[in-house]
Amino acid sequence: MRRSAVRVAATAAAMTALLAGAVTLVATPAAAASTPRCNSTLQVGSLRVPAYRSSTLNTVFCVMPVGTTGAAVRQLQTSLNICYGQRLQVDGSYGWKTFNAVAAAQRAERMADVDGVYGPDTAVSIKHQNIHSPGASWCGYQ
Repeated sequence: MRRSAVRVAATAAAMTALLAGAVTLVATPAAAASTPRCNSTLQVGSLRVPAYRSSTLNTVFCVMPVGTTGAAVRQLQTSLNICYGQRLQVDGSYGWKTFNAVAAAQRAERMADVDGVYGPDTAVSIKHQNIHSPGASWCGYQ
């Protein structure tokens, strides 16, 4: 079952309301051509998620292909380990093991495009770590 555009739009609207005043979001997850590369993390409610942060833009709609490094990758790896039972080394390097773990999470969430790349559609479709509890039952969707 493909995540519907309605769910993506509703999720984006909910995140916008939740983060009002604190974060500027990219207008739509479908704007992938202008989607920045994830370089940090943000807290969305009780979830910690990969994000792009700069002096002018903070957004959870970002992309991480193979070769990306840093805090955003560490957070993704942590969420994949906790929420999907992966056994990734949390090293902040988006290599082929992280690529395969993202593809497994995309399949688990029945995404139509299982490509192993973390992007806006994956961000709103997979579970993320709840920072208030380390257990898998405390994972949630954005």
